[in-house]
Amino acid sequence: MGTENKTGEVWRTRTVTGTEKIVLVVADHGAMAYVIHLAEEGTHTDIEVNCEGLRYGSSDRMYYVPSRSFEEYLRTVTEDQLADVKNKLAAAIGIEPQIVEKEVVREVPVEIPSNIAPAEPQKCCAAEVQELMIRAERAEALLEEYRELYKNVIEKI
Repeated sequence: MGTENKTGEVWRTRTVTGTEKIVLVVADHGAMAYVIHLAEEGTHTDIEVNCEGLRYGSSDRMYYVPSRSFEEYLRTVTEDQLADVKNKLAAAIGIEPQIVEKEVVREVPVEIPSNIAPAEPQKCCAAEVQELMIRAERAEALLEEYRELYKNVIEKI
């Protein structure tokens, strides 16, 4: 078996006696992984995982499995599901659950002054473009006029 991290993955394992079990990897430590057995039914079940049907695990039944026992990858649980499982495990052994802060993205309303935001932006933009074109033509005409005046002044000197 490779050395990739299996945390949050559901695997089919085989014990040394040949018993096949489906487990959720809670923490991968290389040669050994901390797991929860997922059974089709059970008692004191506080963990549910959908894998080959709904399976149940219990936070009071955690154990280590050697990495050589992992036979078949089945699926990966979501980050939220894994965080929930870890919080239940922590509570089971009397540790305060971790509070994970999530980044909150908030949209801030942008206020546009009423004299800038017209009711019909298409018409406004077209009108602005037309006005700018007229100004550019006037500026070019003035530039040409000033060039002629400059030439005349230079010739007289």
